[in-house]
Amino acid sequence: MIEFSRWAVKPAGDGRLTWKIDPAVRNIPRTGAAARPMDLWVAYARIAARTLVIRGAESDILAPDTAERMCRVLPGAKLVEIPGVGHAPTLSEPAAVVAIRDFLAR
Repeated sequence: MIEFSRWAVKPAGDGRLTWKIDPAVRNIPRTGAAARPMDLWVAYARIAARTLVIRGAESDILAPDTAERMCRVLPGAKLVEIPGVGHAPTLSEPAAVVAIRDFLAR
């Protein structure tokens, strides 16, 4: 967890820590060309690789219905939910490690 913290946060000007991630990643553009709806399902459906969808069960970004649809769109895709985790899992959670190992062993 310490390694994840070093990767995910940085010192803020007031002596506290702040996320390294761009806060705009959660903001949907409301105007201009970026605001036009895009059907990402078309591109997603073209993925040819085996796919493992790892979702934090408490995610406020990847809804359960969307994760399930991801598996319907890509036959053979596998969904694993990590309990007690938001968006996004660190992939160091025991359930995530087991899921990844099982997926790679197939």
